[in-house]
Amino acid sequence: MNWFLTLFLGFVVAQAVRRKNDSCSVGWQWRVLAGATAATFPHLASAIAAINPMFAMRLADGALWSPLMAPFWALGLAHVFGLLGRRPWTCFYPIAITALGLSVALKLFTFEGSRLFWPLTDFRTGIGLMFGLDITLTAILMATSALFLVFPKFKRDIARAGLLICVVYVVVIGTFYWKASAVGWRYQEALGLQNADLFVLPQPISALNWRLIVTDNQNRLHDTRVNIFRKDELEVGDTSTRAWRIHAQYKPVNQAVWSIYRRFGYEEREHEELQKMFNALSNSPYAAQTKFAIFNGWVKMSQYKCAKWQDLRKLHAKRKGAGTYLLCNTGTAYSLHKMQKNGESRRIDILKI
Repeated sequence: MNWFLTLFLGFVVAQAVRRKNDSCSVGWQWRVLAGATAATFPHLASAIAAINPMFAMRLADGALWSPLMAPFWALGLAHVFGLLGRRPWTCFYPIAITALGLSVALKLFTFEGSRLFWPLTDFRTGIGLMFGLDITLTAILMATSALFLVFPKFKRDIARAGLLICVVYVVVIGTFYWKASAVGWRYQEALGLQNADLFVLPQPISALNWRLIVTDNQNRLHDTRVNIFRKDELEVGDTSTRAWRIHAQYKPVNQAVWSIYRRFGYEEREHEELQKMFNALSNSPYAAQTKFAIFNGWVKMSQYKCAKWQDLRKLHAKRKGAGTYLLCNTGTAYSLHKMQKNGESRRIDILKI
C-alpha cells in the first residue's frame, strides 16, 4: 500500500468521523494532522527497512500492519495528539482508529497483504484486488479532499460520500478480479494442469489490467498479462511513451500470450539444491517477495557460491537489480542478500538451512 494514497485517506477520514455536536472543539488543522499521521503510520516499516531490513521484515512489518495491533497504535497516537492539542485523548481516538484501521484494511486488499493475526502467528494473507498505488482510488480521495475547499460547510457529508464511493469501487474491482481469474482457469483446463495454483495480480495504470501467473507441479511458472475489456491490441510506435508501451503489454483476453519459465532452470542435477534454497525462502518472512522467484544463475561472493533469484514480476524492470536476491550457502545457514540500485548487494538476513 502506497503512503500517498493513505495520506489522502487520512485527510478524508478526519472529516468523515466528525460529529455535528462535537464537544471536543478540535480544530480542522489538528483533525487533518491526526488523520494523516494515523493513516500513514504503518509506513514506518518502510523507513525502518531502509535502515535494518532484518528487523523490518521480522518485526516491524508485522507489528505496524497487523489488524490486532491497530487499536493499540491508535490509542498511543490519540494520547500523543491529546497532549499536543491540549484536548482529551478521546477526542482523537475515533480519527486515529478509523484512519489507521482503513489503511490496514486496504493493505489486506493488495496481493502482498499483511500478517493478519500478528503477534499470534506470522501467517500472511492478501486478497489481491488492488495495486499498492491504485490510481483510481487515489483520484477519488484527492477529488474528495479538493471538494472540501470548494464546499467547506459540507466537509463531513462530502467525506462520507467519498468513502462510500471508495467502497463501491472496491466491489467493482472485485468483479474484475473474478473475470481475470476465469482467464487463468480456462488456461489451466486447456493444458490439463493438475494441482496447479493460479495467482491473479492487480497492476498499475489501470484496474482493467491484470497479470496471471500459474505455478504447476513441475516447478514451472506460466505468465501472461491481459486487459479484461480490451478488444484489440494497442499499437506501439517510435513516438509512444513508456507508459503507453507498458499499457500495450496487456493483451485482449482472446489474444493472451503465455510465457513459461522453469523455476530451477534446465540443469536437473542442480534442482535438489535449488529446491532446498527455495524452501528456505518460502518458510521465511520474505516468502511474499520471493513467491515468483526463478533461478537466474550462480555468482561467487567471497568464498561462497550464491544462487541468483529473480522475481518474475520484475524480470524486465528498468531499475537495475530490481527484485533480485542472492542466497548463499555458508555451510551452517543461508545468507540472504538483495541487489541495490547501485548494483551492489546488501545482506538482509540469515535463513535456516
